[in-house]
Amino acid sequence: MKNLLINIAKYSIGAGLGVFLLWLAFTGVDVDDLVSRLKNAHYNWILYTIPVVLLSHFLRAWRWKLLMEASGYSPSTLRTFSSVLVGYLVNQAIPRGGEVARCTMLYRASKVPLSVSMGTVLIERVFDVIVLLLFVVFFLFMETDRLMSFFNEKSGLVFDKFAGMGLAAIIIAGLIPVI
Repeated sequence: MKNLLINIAKYSIGAGLGVFLLWLAFTGVDVDDLVSRLKNAHYNWILYTIPVVLLSHFLRAWRWKLLMEASGYSPSTLRTFSSVLVGYLVNQAIPRGGEVARCTMLYRASKVPLSVSMGTVLIERVFDVIVLLLFVVFFLFMETDRLMSFFNEKSGLVFDKFAGMGLAAIIIAGLIPVI
């Protein structure tokens, strides 16, 4: 009986929070305009993106599973996939809460210690930042001419390509603490 009351309370609080957040999100929204826009939307794009998004989440779950296996634990890909999906869901309400939620879910499902799963999440984030930084560097150097023309136009100064490379390096150096 006690567990039943606890479950009812948990689901009631969750549902109440969901209703409150929906009310907050739609306060001041013109319903007729919203309905009109929904009628004119092209829903095919959603259908096109679903397989791509699911593949992306699956690959993230698989990568996470490989990191766990290197730590001596072997959760199933299905469990890591469902944990990643729950993590993304929690991130919609609580930023960065999804990492804790997916590690907690994996602990409950596969008994992977939180210290191990949180460590692997940290390793994933470091890897993601390194890859992101490499992409930024690559595209800054690939688009140096366009970047220089933008700065020349906005500042009224004239930068040459060599100065543009230096400016790109300064921008990259400024991005490192932010990332």
